[in-house]
Amino acid sequence: MAERQSLKKRIKALLYFFPIRLFFFHFRSGHLLLILWVFLFGIVLKKFLVKYGAYNLFLYPEYLDRVGILSHLILGFGIGVFIMGYQISYYILFGRYFAFLATLRKPFLVFSLNNALIPLAFVLVYGLEMYDYQHHEQLMSSTAIFINLFGFLLGLSLSITITLTYFTQTNLNIERTKPKEKMSYRPIQSLLTRREKWYLNLPTNEWRVGTYLTPNFSIRAARGIEHYSKETIKLVFMQNHINATLFDIGLIIALLVFSFFRASEWFILPAAVNFLLLFSILLMFISAIYSWFKSWSVLIFFILFVGYDQLANRAGIRYENYAYGLPYDQKVPYSNAFLQGLTSDTVAVQEDVEREILILNRWKSSQEKEKPKLLIINVSGGGSRAALWAMSGFQKMDSVLDGKLMTKTHLISGSSGGLIGAAYYRALYRSSSSGGPVQPNDPMYREAISRDLLNPVAFDFSLNDWIFRLRGLTYAGYNYPQDRGYAFENQLNKNTYGFLKGKLSDYHNAEKNGQLPTMIFAPSIANDGRRMIISTRRMTFLTKRYALDRRKNTALIDAVDFHQLFQPIKRDSLRYLSVLRMNATFFYILPIVSLPTEPRIEVLDAGFRDNLGMLTTLAYARQFKNWIMENTSGVVIVRLVDHEYQTFVQEQPEKSFIESVRGPVAGLYQNYLNIQDFNQDLLLNQLNTELEGKTEVITIEIPKNETRRASLSWHLTNSEKKLIVESFSAPSNQKALQRLKTLME
Repeated sequence: MAERQSLKKRIKALLYFFPIRLFFFHFRSGHLLLILWVFLFGIVLKKFLVKYGAYNLFLYPEYLDRVGILSHLILGFGIGVFIMGYQISYYILFGRYFAFLATLRKPFLVFSLNNALIPLAFVLVYGLEMYDYQHHEQLMSSTAIFINLFGFLLGLSLSITITLTYFTQTNLNIERTKPKEKMSYRPIQSLLTRREKWYLNLPTNEWRVGTYLTPNFSIRAARGIEHYSKETIKLVFMQNHINATLFDIGLIIALLVFSFFRASEWFILPAAVNFLLLFSILLMFISAIYSWFKSWSVLIFFILFVGYDQLANRAGIRYENYAYGLPYDQKVPYSNAFLQGLTSDTVAVQEDVEREILILNRWKSSQEKEKPKLLIINVSGGGSRAALWAMSGFQKMDSVLDGKLMTKTHLISGSSGGLIGAAYYRALYRSSSSGGPVQPNDPMYREAISRDLLNPVAFDFSLNDWIFRLRGLTYAGYNYPQDRGYAFENQLNKNTYGFLKGKLSDYHNAEKNGQLPTMIFAPSIANDGRRMIISTRRMTFLTKRYALDRRKNTALIDAVDFHQLFQPIKRDSLRYLSVLRMNATFFYILPIVSLPTEPRIEVLDAGFRDNLGMLTTLAYARQFKNWIMENTSGVVIVRLVDHEYQTFVQEQPEKSFIESVRGPVAGLYQNYLNIQDFNQDLLLNQLNTELEGKTEVITIEIPKNETRRASLSWHLTNSEKKLIVESFSAPSNQKALQRLKTLME
């Protein structure tokens, strides 16, 4: 019996131990804080956002194009900021439920120490996962990994020490609190300490604490507060909460000021740090609002949200991203009636067809055979993974064709990162053919296209775009605000040594004279799902509607030609990098681009309609099938796909209720590329029939790997880059390259 009672006492003492009480308090009131921690644990443990490589950002941080002690130190500092933001928020929101803290000499330090279970668990899990990832997947030595861990812990310790020093020096306790009538109020205190605020009323449901952990790591019994004046205890929490709120405000202001220096690469932090800073700002902002308005917080958040939305919608303030080089003081109409008028312009279509035949004839005249194969290359989207795959594919194909890939290719189409890689190779070839000291097949350019693009985008997303874009830029005589769209273009320009800078129109003459393959971009229009056909010249034949039946019922308008739509305004200054970005705008990561129309239309990633650019290729080939039959020996279509071009049957285990709810939506999202592939294979078969069997399709793909995969992101690790490049050694790809050589010979 005595042993049973002793066991009950030990269990009771454990349950009333302050760290345990704080941990369980999360499940009672700290749900938001708990969700954030679950999200971070999920990323590090590769449970959340695995497809997009979110874990890479934490387990292999990159700073100034390098992964080392400095990048880990900065990441550690960022995690330390988040941890202290969490501690401050928790203290502001719930510290008053543990009134014994007011009796301690360093209340916030004790609170943070006892509330360290979750942060310590995260740091431990992070350290183990980082070692495992860098050792097994990045093939780093144990010495290098321990140096990185040291940098991480140093940065973590530094940020925590700075925060705790501030609170240790400024926070009051009962011993340091003067009687109320003798206290001298500073203006900021007078403003923030009105009697009707919540912190002048201690909660009636205070949580009992038996023992707590001291800064000396000893266990001490919590002192009772019955013999202290409630007014004194209230003043202690009041002053401590004011300090915490002022610290939050100061940190937010410091981060916003920090964002003004983003033009320097030294201030472009690792992407994971940027997202942690954003979480910290939101966390502290929410806790500050809640601490002052408590039951009114929901209403206050609603008022702030609506107020910001209304303010942002005003001219000159609203958030809008631009295609640099286009004038936005002029608008062109955009409506179904107006588009029907454009597609009914048979004169324009005939002019464009005749011009295109002249270009095809110039291309043919440069070929060695009387009836050459018309080579068309389609590249898939997929962020930096697709960009590196496309760039590597062009280099491999050029080597196989003895340096004649660009002269044999007439058309390039695709989406997102794949078309960025193709555009880079074409730009290098253009410089090389003009006498520049450039070797397009040099591995240095392959390495360049695979460099990080996510860090500057994440920096602007976290510290700039979500408030007001105060910095601007001037391009082609027009002024635009800077945002993460510009950060993406600017970093891409740096990564590619400036070969992609300039205007879209700079490529017009080379394409027209058959010196360069024609490249067609087709970003999706968010307003109606149509494609925006963008090239160096007008191509209205790609938007032409066909009769569906004998009664002349016409098909829907599937696409809009950029040059035809914007003919009334100056459009020749459109920045080439902006075109590449419009074609690769995956929502939220990059801002959707607005175009100068009335009503305003927005364009985003071409992959939402056509990930391989196959709709463009098929429309082009069908339009000129007569010319192809008369002047060529057939069409060769090469598909550069950054994943295995195959359909896999997904297992369907017994569904839980949640899985049955999310299943239809998740299945549609996972298979939308398969749906595109099915439809396009049917159209390819129709094209082959129309060309009397003279269509050859070659697929070069990244084979499926059960243990390793490259993430869909604008950031690649060294192991992912190696995996992508080595995929060309797969037997299926070697056969495909050999088949391409045979066909073109």
